[in-house]
Amino acid sequence: MKKQITVELDATWVLGHRDDEVLPIDALNRELQAAGKISRWSFIHIDAERELVRMMSQLPFTFSEAKRLDGAIATSQANYKLVDGNFDYDFATGKIFFRLTSSFRGSLISKDLLNYMIDGSCYMVDEFNDKFLMIDKGLLTVDDVFRKK
Repeated sequence: MKKQITVELDATWVLGHRDDEVLPIDALNRELQAAGKISRWSFIHIDAERELVRMMSQLPFTFSEAKRLDGAIATSQANYKLVDGNFDYDFATGKIFFRLTSSFRGSLISKDLLNYMIDGSCYMVDEFNDKFLMIDKGLLTVDDVFRKK
């Protein structure tokens, strides 16, 4: 049985997908980057089998090897405070991604959902990027950033 996945970007561009087709997600990411909606550090992934849409935003720096443990603690502390989405941290490379996932089971991927995911990801990256960078550079400690005020 074929499933229809519809991604509504605006009134004129709708992307359709069935199980037997390759979803042109690269086209979606290019459109959003060209429109200035997401940066080259971000991408959207659609998991048709599990009916999930995922927004991934990589922070534009990596934790230095000397600060990787602090990076793990800082991303864990940040995740504890989050309601929607989370930071994925690769200890081996020091890379950090913010990931926001939503199910579209029985519905379509609307422009409103994409805007929510893009806005939410941008907000969280803006909120934590400089804090994580300051920890990496030794200008702030994890305690400085996450101490209760």
